[in-house]
Amino acid sequence: MDAILCNAIAHVPVWLVGYNCYAFNNTCLAFHSGNIMGHAVFKKLTFNTNGWSRTDFMLNLPNTYNVDMYLYLDKSRQSTYENLALDTVVHYHRLDGKDDFPKFDGSDMDRLMTYNVKNCVITLALWNATNIEAEVYSLCTLSGCTPVDTYRMITGTIAACAISTYSISSGSLVDWSACKLLEIFKGSVVMRSVQGLHHGVAVADYSSMYPSIIVVCRISPDNVHVKPHSGGMSGALSWDTHSTVVYLNGMTATFNMDGNAYTLDVLDFLVKERTAMRSCQPLYSMVLKVLANSIYSAIGYVNSHLYSPACATSMTVVGRWLGLIVELVFVMCSLEVVAGDIDSCFVKATTTTVTHYNYDLNVHVAAALRVLHGIL
Repeated sequence: MDAILCNAIAHVPVWLVGYNCYAFNNTCLAFHSGNIMGHAVFKKLTFNTNGWSRTDFMLNLPNTYNVDMYLYLDKSRQSTYENLALDTVVHYHRLDGKDDFPKFDGSDMDRLMTYNVKNCVITLALWNATNIEAEVYSLCTLSGCTPVDTYRMITGTIAACAISTYSISSGSLVDWSACKLLEIFKGSVVMRSVQGLHHGVAVADYSSMYPSIIVVCRISPDNVHVKPHSGGMSGALSWDTHSTVVYLNGMTATFNMDGNAYTLDVLDFLVKERTAMRSCQPLYSMVLKVLANSIYSAIGYVNSHLYSPACATSMTVVGRWLGLIVELVFVMCSLEVVAGDIDSCFVKATTTTVTHYNYDLNVHVAAALRVLHGIL
């Protein structure tokens, strides 16, 4: 095993491409390698998901980028495939399928080796068919981020690097000091769902919810002014032509309407650039969209150097308030809300849809949205 790793190092590959290799293939290689080689080549990665922790291994070869396509597709294209089993994804792209797994008792080592070699060929074909290489390169270039964080879609790191590089290039001042206020804050709102099987349901999805909140309220780590507050009212907010004030747990966060805000500068650049490039460079446009939608992650991710719990909490407070307003407006417009979260709402037709909108739920929803836009 050590000889194989030495040959890989000598080959100096630019990319090491695998499919779910961190959790299985690399773990097996790390287990069977010698202590010296194992410590020198393998790097432990810890994943925390839904309350449990998992340790995987990355081959940390000099001047070589690792990509686990399973991790990238899970974050970027999960809805594209029926599931992310390699055979399913391969058939979707009309590539040669996998062989049946041979008996793992050592009775037919030639077939086992053939199976593994073919899997390598399939993985390389999938790498080319999905165009992931171009996407990862583009994300790295635009965000100033390393490939390992890019293909794992650690959006808090990706966006933080993008904001930092843009701010440096434009001469803006960024506070690089560590955040001393580490607190747990509430996430988005989930509306009370109406249980049962519903037919004739329309989805009202709000485009770029968090970026819109950032722009309207001028939420940015360099434009937040935090003061102690003992009057309760946690989760409330107020605003006027001068500022937006969000009441948090034991404090207030104030965002001035005329204050500097580098998140707005970055969003303005990303939106204008995406508008200009949407038709002629769709991949570039997609990367810009990912970065814009990830700014909330950069502010709310505890390991981000732009981490600001006051800003992140304020965004969710505004989002929860908007969710409440949306639900009230839809109900006021005689639509039945069956489910929803912070950036979408599922509504069902009522007798008003029949009598006033000729059974057309889409027209009914559009009328309710006009009312909502008038309020907001």
